[in-house]
Amino acid sequence: MQEMRVDFVTNTIVITKAFREEASNMDSEAYKTLSRAVEENPQMRVVVKTRSAAYSKNEYKGLTYKFMRRFIKIIDKDNLVTFEETIEYYEDLYNESGKVYQCVRDWFLENYPNYKELITDTAPQRVAA
Repeated sequence: MQEMRVDFVTNTIVITKAFREEASNMDSEAYKTLSRAVEENPQMRVVVKTRSAAYSKNEYKGLTYKFMRRFIKIIDKDNLVTFEETIEYYEDLYNESGKVYQCVRDWFLENYPNYKELITDTAPQRVAA
């Protein structure tokens, strides 16, 4: 059975799209569960959850061309020319800027999978007095 939860803070019964589809069959367990929840909480409205929090979180936020260039310039200066050539290669290959970005981002992540840790490791450290 799919997901359903009662949210007393927002005064709603939250269901997933899949649960709604399953509950549309009157013989299903989902229909009985939803009917019981509505009967027990008549003041609440039923809402369909639009997307999960994990899905909407953008783990690549801030990973722009500018950031990647600066990172490579500081961490791996010898690879900066290769990075620029990679951008040119994908710009010639694809017309869509979104597709170009995805390919360049994937190249960057393949070459620097631990880029977040590398930033911390290479940051100047405070000298103890």
